Amino acid sequence: MCNKLSDDELIKKHRGGDIEAFNAIYLRYKNMIKGIVRSYFLVGGDSDDVLQEGLLGLLKAVNTYNSDYSGASSFKTFAYLCVSSNIKTAIKKAYSYKNKPLNYYVSMSPEDESKLRFCDPEQEIINIESESELKKKVTTELSNFELEVLKMFLGGSSYSEIAAKFSKKEKAIDNALQRIRKKLNGVRS
Repeated sequence: MCNKLSDDELIKKHRGGDIEAFNAIYLRYKNMIKGIVRSYFLVGGDSDDVLQEGLLGLLKAVNTYNSDYSGASSFKTFAYLCVSSNIKTAIKKAYSYKNKPLNYYVSMSPEDESKLRFCDPEQEIINIESESELKKKVTTELSNFELEVLKMFLGGSSYSEIAAKFSKKEKAIDNALQRIRKKLNGVRS
């Protein structure tokens, strides 16, 4: 029954507490989310992590979309922007220097006492070697153009900003990022 409803109707039903309405929206847009997810990678993460961020972006779109707002785009366009934005934000946060300490936490919670993680010198050396291996692979495997595109992308630049800097089309930037992902696949820190 939910499959025959418009996006606006499903959004209203979801906001009214109908869980099935969101499931219908998800099923309608899951291929779009998976398509967006394929464009991104997260060193140390996997595609499920990025997919989860995309799903959160869809939920944000459903909760904030207002079709009555003058000049508003279609829900599909709005959802695409929310999903992409949420994924980009998560990736930027993951790569930020201030999140590095989170990888080496020690929980003080009594429930986690059995899982307490202390800094293991051997693991620390392995992490340093993995990071060194990644840096070496980046400098040896990537062309100068790919390296500059990667730096700008990780610095938060959009496809259009990168394309403008190099006087290229956004598709060329997307292709470069796809090549980078393939070249670096398998090197995880």
